[in-house]
Amino acid sequence: MIKKYSLKNGDTRYMFHSYIGVDPVTDKDVYRKRSGFKTKKEAEIAEARLINDFHKNGFPSQRK
Repeated sequence: MIKKYSLKNGDTRYMFHSYIGVDPVTDKDVYRKRSGFKTKKEAEIAEARLINDFHKNGFPSQRK
């Protein structure tokens, strides 16, 4: 989910908080949050890349 927020100096930034899935090793829900994007499009691209990376490479607990 993309959210818009303002800095103290008045600049606008975007962040996302995304549900990735359930880690098969720990059986816990996995969420990721990133912030500081200057445009909504940058945040959307970063979110899509993050989700794609998890689906392609698996969860960190599986990579070890």
